[in-house]
Amino acid sequence: MNARFAVDHDHETGAVRGLLCSPRKIGIGWFRDDPARLRRAAQYGEQSRTSGGRHLPMLFQPQRWN
Repeated sequence: MNARFAVDHDHETGAVRGLLCSPRKIGIGWFRDDPARLRRAAQYGEQSRTSGGRHLPMLFQPQRWN
């Protein structure tokens, strides 16, 4: 398997944070580099594993991202 890496940077400061594989870099981008959103997504994933497949409440309210 050939790993492809992309340079990850802070969108506000432009500072390079490191190298990430492309799928992880894209995933972080979908969360707009927001640590709170990433934590909620991780919590949702952890709860879904322990819920036995029961329905979980909506994690994020629909919104427009400009």
